[in-house]
Amino acid sequence: KAPDDGGKVAAYKVQRREEGSQDWIDGQAPPSKPRRPSPASRVISSSCFGWGSHR
Repeated sequence: KAPDDGGKVAAYKVQRREEGSQDWIDGQAPPSKPRRPSPASRVISSSCFGWGSHR
């Protein structure tokens, strides 16, 4: 559906409908809280991606 007064789309909403139902259900989970990496995983990831001084 196009916006009523023209212009670009500002947002999309994902919905789904279960088989045999006429009702639409929001199909997207709310965003989860971002997790901070543990100190151990930071050391591993920095050495894996060449961020250190090794050659």
